[in-house]
Amino acid sequence: MPVVMDKKLLLNYIDDTYNRNKHIYTYRYFKIIKKIFKNIAVNEQLTYQALFEATTPYTQDYDLGFFGLYHIDFNIPQLLQLIENNQIQLESYKSNEIDFSMVYHEYPIDFNPKINYNSKIIVTDFNTIDCRFTIIDGNHTFEKFLYENRVFDIYYLPYSQIPRSCYCNDFSYVFHYIINEFYSIFLKKYDDSIKKQLIKNSKIFLMSKELL
Repeated sequence: MPVVMDKKLLLNYIDDTYNRNKHIYTYRYFKIIKKIFKNIAVNEQLTYQALFEATTPYTQDYDLGFFGLYHIDFNIPQLLQLIENNQIQLESYKSNEIDFSMVYHEYPIDFNPKINYNSKIIVTDFNTIDCRFTIIDGNHTFEKFLYENRVFDIYYLPYSQIPRSCYCNDFSYVFHYIINEFYSIFLKKYDDSIKKQLIKNSKIFLMSKELL
């Protein structure tokens, strides 16, 4: 049984990632990330709060193995409102362009193929060993269209473009960002000059001004 939402383990994970990618240009970046997590709440109560504060939040678990299991709570009503107001732009793709083995999604236990689901199917980045994306809204519609063997639209929202207000808590905002950015910077075979530039352009420095 994994340990859930443990700040000490999370900080150990940050240290471990830094130690495997230790350079002069990574020091300040990791120092700021640790400082942010030290100053925000990291506990299971955050998800319970999300259930009361957001009408229909979506919670996605992210497993760091020895370093624990963490909840990312998306504020879906706020996200949909910003999309409707054209404050967030989505990239549109056809389902036959997508490798669904790279998209994590949970089969909804209350799915009924007779119901006419018609939500936008929205995916965002969710980099793990096995996948690259996750569905954060439209799971029922997704299963409906698969069941009907239809070609349908998939809407992609890059993780770096999701505003703070579209998460139910600051932990989710920062954690979802760094797990994807760590993958983009440190797990791809870039040389140091590219990694250095990616870190320089990181949104984490703006986040620190928001949160500290």
